[in-house]
Amino acid sequence: LLQSGHARVAGRVTLDGRTALKIAISGVSGYQRMTYYVDPTTYRPIEVDNYGISPKDLTRIVFHAYQQVPLKGNVPGYAR
Repeated sequence: LLQSGHARVAGRVTLDGRTALKIAISGVSGYQRMTYYVDPTTYRPIEVDNYGISPKDLTRIVFHAYQQVPLKGNVPGYAR
């Protein structure tokens, strides 16, 4: 989303003592209510906030561990 211009770095924040980049989404249907917080060096996710109708309606996903899983053998119909 950053490469396409549909997201922008909206500043630096501190989450649980960790420095993070706040990434704001714009122009992508279904994602406007999401805010991503990533490690400023690796861009690995730290936290994702997903807002509903109001700021009180929040789902927060916190990544305590992050691992990329190869698509082959893990996604039905993906054979590469």
